[in-house]
Amino acid sequence: MITSNETTNLKGSLPSNNEQRPSGIGSSNSPRPGPQNPPSYGSYEAQSYPVVQPYPIAQEYSIVVYQESPGLRFCRALTVAFMIWLLFSVFIQSFVALVNWNHKGWGDQGPSGRYPVPENMNLDDCVSNDDWVSLPPTITHDLPKGNPYHPPAGFPYSSQVTFDLPVSSEALLLFSRGSTSAGSVDIVTSKEQPHDVATVRVVVNYFRDDIRDEAKVCRISRQEGETGVGIFTPEWRRGHRGVEETLYFETTVVLPESSSSLVPLVIKKFETDVPNTLQRVHDLGKKVWFRHIFLKGTNAPIEVKSLGMEYGQITGSNGPIQGMFNTSNTLILTTSNAPIRADVGLENDAEGSNPKVVLHTSNSPIESNISLLSSKGSGGVFDVSASTSNGRLHVNFPAAPVDSTLRFTGRTSNAPATALLNPAYEGRFSLQTSRLGAVVNEHKGVEDPSGKKRKRIVQSTRRGGALLGSVYWADDAGALKSQGEVILITSNARVALDL
Repeated sequence: MITSNETTNLKGSLPSNNEQRPSGIGSSNSPRPGPQNPPSYGSYEAQSYPVVQPYPIAQEYSIVVYQESPGLRFCRALTVAFMIWLLFSVFIQSFVALVNWNHKGWGDQGPSGRYPVPENMNLDDCVSNDDWVSLPPTITHDLPKGNPYHPPAGFPYSSQVTFDLPVSSEALLLFSRGSTSAGSVDIVTSKEQPHDVATVRVVVNYFRDDIRDEAKVCRISRQEGETGVGIFTPEWRRGHRGVEETLYFETTVVLPESSSSLVPLVIKKFETDVPNTLQRVHDLGKKVWFRHIFLKGTNAPIEVKSLGMEYGQITGSNGPIQGMFNTSNTLILTTSNAPIRADVGLENDAEGSNPKVVLHTSNSPIESNISLLSSKGSGGVFDVSASTSNGRLHVNFPAAPVDSTLRFTGRTSNAPATALLNPAYEGRFSLQTSRLGAVVNEHKGVEDPSGKKRKRIVQSTRRGGALLGSVYWADDAGALKSQGEVILITSNARVALDL
């Protein structure tokens, strides 16, 4: 309800009848009627309306600007500049390489003109471009691009050159060096070969004459009386070598055969050192006897059909060694990351030599049959060592003279180790492993190899992780006489000895 004060205020706000209107607007001279009372107002009730909230007032925010240190800004700018320079350099090099390839096949990224000839090697007589004898072209199919290696049949052209070397030389040498000197070597004999001459035939397979002519194939010498053949290709400048810039050398060494089938040809010393080259020794065992022979290679197998020597050392890397070997003094077979599979004849000669065999590789198995022989028919001392890692070790001794002495040590790891001894073996043994146990397998009913009908005694005892024991043929005294010793060691696998 509106109070009296509010009514008074309302009345005061209305115009009075006594007030005169301005002249000229509906005015007259007749007197105005008397004042009339206004109509009375009824009661007034206040209505409720929704409260309208005012718009929110924007709040003030403070903006924090991160200020990089001058050193950090400098490093960032330097990094960006280096990346731009690097990308620009790569682009320029790619562009230059493309231009050179289009004009002359990589241009200055080809042969460098520098040859990796060993320091102690002399190049006596090198083949000139006109000395090569072209062979009939090889029929070839389309070759896949980007493949850096092809077998000989994959090359369209071949050329040949030969060298004659005196068999009586203090050493016959065959060496190769260089990024494109890969190939194969075959060592053979021939009845048609002159008895005092060893012939070395070199066949080069290629795509382009200019790449063939970059190779140096030479007669070489080292110390006095040492002569041979060397194959040297230039070092390659930076950049990828194209398929058409590869070479493949096939080298054959032809040795004469002795006029007597009972007496082999004797070579004082024969040595090869040919990386990335397959080496094959053919059936020379009964035809040629090497007083010293050294075969060395990498990244390729060394295969021997039969080979006889007084002292021999076969060395490889990333390639297997396999074959049949006979020695009266020392044989050493060494490689890595590849297996050794060898049949070895170890002969104790009439002069009482102490022959030995060493087999060593890594991350691969060793499998070998080693026959112990004596020119006297009995006795002799033999040393054998076989070691590898992460590969199975298996060594068998199928033959051994009576009353001989064998000293054998076999080692591997993370793989089984086994050895099979000939019944003639007498001596101690020690088997060691970290787990799965050591085992001795004794074959019953084995006869006395001497024919004396002696009784074999086998004794063993365990000490920790090792199995120790001895084996011997008891005579009237009944005591162990031989000084033989067998040690077989592995880890994380089984070790076993067969008697």
